[in-house]
Amino acid sequence: MKRKSIKFITAFLSLGLVVALTLSMAACSGSTTTKSTATLVSISVTPYSPANLAVGSTQRFVATGIYSDGTTPTITSQVTWTSSNSSIAGIATGLATGVAVGSTSITASESGITSPSVTLTVITSASGLSSIAVTPAFPADLGVGASLQLAALGTYADGTTADITAKVTWTSSNTAVAAVFANGAATGEGSGTANITAALSGVTSPGLKLTVKAVSSILITPAASTRNLDVGATQQFTAIATYSDGASADISSQVTWLSSNTQVATIYANGLATGIAAGSAGITATLSGVTSQATALAVQPLSSIAISPASPNNLVVGAAQHFTAIGTFADGSLMDITSQVTWSSATANIATITAGGAATGVKTGTDKITATMAGITSQPVTLNVISLSAISVAPSSPANMGVGSTQHFTATGSYSDGSTADFTSQVVWSSSNSTVVTIASGGIATAVGGGTTNIIATFGGLTSQPVAMMVKVLSAIMIEPATSPRNLNVGASLPFVAVGIFSDGSMSDITSQVTWICSNTNIATILANGSATGVAAGTAIISATLSGITSSSITLNVVSP
Repeated sequence: MKRKSIKFITAFLSLGLVVALTLSMAACSGSTTTKSTATLVSISVTPYSPANLAVGSTQRFVATGIYSDGTTPTITSQVTWTSSNSSIAGIATGLATGVAVGSTSITASESGITSPSVTLTVITSASGLSSIAVTPAFPADLGVGASLQLAALGTYADGTTADITAKVTWTSSNTAVAAVFANGAATGEGSGTANITAALSGVTSPGLKLTVKAVSSILITPAASTRNLDVGATQQFTAIATYSDGASADISSQVTWLSSNTQVATIYANGLATGIAAGSAGITATLSGVTSQATALAVQPLSSIAISPASPNNLVVGAAQHFTAIGTFADGSLMDITSQVTWSSATANIATITAGGAATGVKTGTDKITATMAGITSQPVTLNVISLSAISVAPSSPANMGVGSTQHFTATGSYSDGSTADFTSQVVWSSSNSTVVTIASGGIATAVGGGTTNIIATFGGLTSQPVAMMVKVLSAIMIEPATSPRNLNVGASLPFVAVGIFSDGSMSDITSQVTWICSNTNIATILANGSATGVAAGTAIISATLSGITSSSITLNVVSP
């Protein structure tokens, strides 16, 4: 037991010695940190040539230190920044801010070392605005209540100019005399003078002197309506102002117009009066506390209304008929009042009518159309609405057609009242077999292959009875004269005719359709019209072909005369 304890103690002491030796060796082999002895030699500031800085804008500068050991760290936050004229631009931690127009020098200092100075120029705006001019430079005197549009023209450092009317801040030195709005519109408020200026980015225009004169009187023209105004008719009035200096001007758009009796006549802001009902009303114009003498306006009553046309043609369902209303007034005068009357349809499910007098057929039947205004109603106009009842195609039994030939069809529409109309261009044409016949929108059918087909026309849900068509095909070709052989003198000509024999047994002249063939053109030639000419003594074979069908041949002996 004692031997085991001694071994344990010996092992423990050995382990401690190893740990101690290891720590000692690590301490001896570790590097020793020493403080750098490099010193600051100089400072540089960038950018060296900064762009012009607008008032209120900022410019970031960076300070770089150059040390004795050659290192160049950024020391922007360590240096002391200085502006030679802080009223032009201030600077803190490298960020310069433009304060006023001018130039200043920016430097950075640390440990007794100061950087070379950097010149910073501060301008009025980022765009270099140097001046503002307000136009017109010499405005005419402005009447109270009148307006004048001003404009602001900016001149920039590079000599360019631009319209900055909507950008500037407009100011009036005396708003009791003249007010000016954001868009540059000045308005006379009271007699006197005011200076108008425009400002932007610290630049203010010279003051524009605006003289406002008072309105002495207002005259309405015409002083009296040239004749009584019809109900629904209009009369244009004009307001002329006379100012304190004796000058005059049209102020129709500036005054406040007033009708003394709006049940008789109304008047709009532009001076346009409208007759409402029979009677009289006084028209006045007011501006800046000055009111014109009243102008009497008499509105005469409506006597009757007539609708035109009085006997309209029958109206097809879906189609439109335009009516006009003519008013007759107490003095016998006439006026088109189509847009002023109230139009009515007695039976809206037969025909409807718009405020402008356009009636539209809805379904078959008879309707009554009237027009009403100021308690007067026209005599009713009878409107018959008809519908399409059938469509027929002609010819109903067309002749058989050859391939390549055409046939023109027409379509006729029949109405519920027995009347008819040409629908050829309105219907939809179709062929039941387009490999036999095709048909175009105008009713032109073209035969394209042998066989039969049906032609129909459709419109508005109605379809015509089918028209049967047969396209015959060529079965054989016969040449006339058929005598073979046949003699022909050199230089002489002989006309041949090609006769087509078709599948329906019919025959027709197809001379101009076939292709004529001569077996030896040195002996004879043949033209497209079938005329053969002898060229030299010898024998040639003549034949004709069309659509894959070739005629029997004719031997032509050409002899010398």
